[in-house]
Amino acid sequence: MVERKAIKHVSIPGMWGMSAAVYKIEGTRWYVEEGPVPHFRQWLKELNKEMRKETGSLLLPMQWVPMYVGVSRAAVKKRAETGGLTVFSYKFIQRSRTLLGKETYKETRKQIDLVPYSECDQWREILLDIQEARNEFEAE
Repeated sequence: MVERKAIKHVSIPGMWGMSAAVYKIEGTRWYVEEGPVPHFRQWLKELNKEMRKETGSLLLPMQWVPMYVGVSRAAVKKRAETGGLTVFSYKFIQRSRTLLGKETYKETRKQIDLVPYSECDQWREILLDIQEARNEFEAE
């Protein structure tokens, strides 16, 4: 039997702990920030800089994780929603005016979800270990 290993999660950038702009989805390690496109560029630079400093790796788009790890999209989403995977999301918002001329912000349907490469790599290694153990068991 293979010993169950846990994924070592990346630590969250300190600037996010104090930020009112970033919120965490309860019961997960899913962090969300909202803003316009120009702010997204700065957010992405800062996030990649923090990840490189901590883990030496970058971030993968969440859409790529199933192919890299070798699991279904549903498995990735379930793992993220149960707190087993760290996700950094950016929701795009845009300014608009109401009929009375009041300026408001509304969400667009665009959202970028990024997952630390190091966590994907660890998850992949765990799955490979499980597969190897199964193959050894079947060979006996």
